[in-house]
Amino acid sequence: MPSMPFSIFTTEQRANWLIEINPQFFSPLTPLLIPSFSFVSLCSFMGRALLANTAVFLIVLVGSPIPFSIISSKRSLLWGRQLLKKGLVWKIGAGINVPLSTPNWIPSIHSPTLLHPIDQSQAFVSFFINQDSTWNVPKLKHFFPSYQVESILQTPLDPTLSDSLIWGFHPSGIITVKSAYHLASSLASTDVPSSSSPNPFQHWWKKLWSLSVPPKIKHFTWKAFHHILPCALNLFLKRILPHPNCSICGNNTESVTHALIGCPRAKTIWKYSRFKQFYIDYHRNDIKEFFLQALHNIPKQDFPIFIAFVWHIWNTRNSIIFNKSGIPNNVEEFVINYLQEYIAAQRNYQGDQLDSEAATISRNTQQQHPTTLHPDTPSLYVDAALDHKNGLTGTGFIFKLGYQTVLASHCRPLPGAVSPIFAEGQALLQSLLWCLDSQLSPKFVFSDCLNLVSKVNSAWQDNSALSSLVSQIRLLFSNFPDASLHFLPRQLNMDAHGLTKEAPRPREDS
Repeated sequence: MPSMPFSIFTTEQRANWLIEINPQFFSPLTPLLIPSFSFVSLCSFMGRALLANTAVFLIVLVGSPIPFSIISSKRSLLWGRQLLKKGLVWKIGAGINVPLSTPNWIPSIHSPTLLHPIDQSQAFVSFFINQDSTWNVPKLKHFFPSYQVESILQTPLDPTLSDSLIWGFHPSGIITVKSAYHLASSLASTDVPSSSSPNPFQHWWKKLWSLSVPPKIKHFTWKAFHHILPCALNLFLKRILPHPNCSICGNNTESVTHALIGCPRAKTIWKYSRFKQFYIDYHRNDIKEFFLQALHNIPKQDFPIFIAFVWHIWNTRNSIIFNKSGIPNNVEEFVINYLQEYIAAQRNYQGDQLDSEAATISRNTQQQHPTTLHPDTPSLYVDAALDHKNGLTGTGFIFKLGYQTVLASHCRPLPGAVSPIFAEGQALLQSLLWCLDSQLSPKFVFSDCLNLVSKVNSAWQDNSALSSLVSQIRLLFSNFPDASLHFLPRQLNMDAHGLTKEAPRPREDS
């Protein structure tokens, strides 16, 4: 090790020292170590020493000698190392460096399940990626269960074809003190099941918050998931009740799990519902695991009913305790009618809102056109739409003179449905490639995704797959030196939006 002060070394030089110390572990992490961040503050909650085997690591990375006393124990060192490992996920490019058996490449899936054997020489993620950097859906559906296929199609593919480990607990792919702290807190406070995602319940929460059920049912489910409903046990722990026993059966401690699953009252309701078999299979689980199993085993069309059904089981518990009523025999019927009435009310409300918005748009459309666009200006209009049901991204682009004269148009479906901004980026990339192939030269390119336009037009960059996509878009724009990218409100981009809906299903790739 050099005798000169370590503060003179750059962060990149310090990262190179780490690779020399432990090349197998630190080499894939170099992109995470290059960005400048306060590692001392990071160490303060991550076992005081995050990855080091010795104090050498801290000296090399931070840039000055650190008293050895901050390394409290070997246990804290190992814990900090494991915490970082839990936060790392694969950013998939070509997939040639990622074995199918690795646990951190499919969001929310701990262990990928292969339905059919596959030769070990092909047992890499690359086997399921087409040459145009899209997922091969027929292969995925043949080898993986449907719920895992759905998760895979939500995984973005890096267009630069590079496989790399990134910090998965932050959208940028770069480790931050805040994101690492939240991961450490979640691991310390709950028994988090092992997961490929640094936020192992991300898919669960995304599904819950998107359900067409009243907000109060979502809020109830959040409380039940975290075991904070006012059951007898929780009230006893808060010294509100003298004992934690169930007020209905009297034989057991009333935890949240007991109130919703284990109590004889709850058992009776479950066994007279469409969820009887699921209940028989999973009633011994904790309520959190019960919910997670339901996400994967209850049919999609029944999942909102299931969530509302659990909510109403709690309501029947309250009615029995406080109103002295009996066990109802029509819980499922009540829940279905309740949800139907809620959905009908929502549709009526949304219809009124759409009528109001349409009137406003019709009054303001002319004022929102860019004033610099003349009728003979070659312009490209781009849009994208996600089809989560079929795991597709529809892209549509129209080449016009001005706003009205259509010269050419094209639409293309892409396998996968990642996120709205990634879909808009894919559409923009495909539209520029289409212009190159068709020898079209736009002066203005319009997208209705303001976030994407801002990122492309700035120097924004991070470790995410979206950043690589934006870099590819900027590179393609170099083929159109006179072109510029602009934001256009959705209501003025309806022609391109209509094409995204017409994009056909992708062909069956062999």
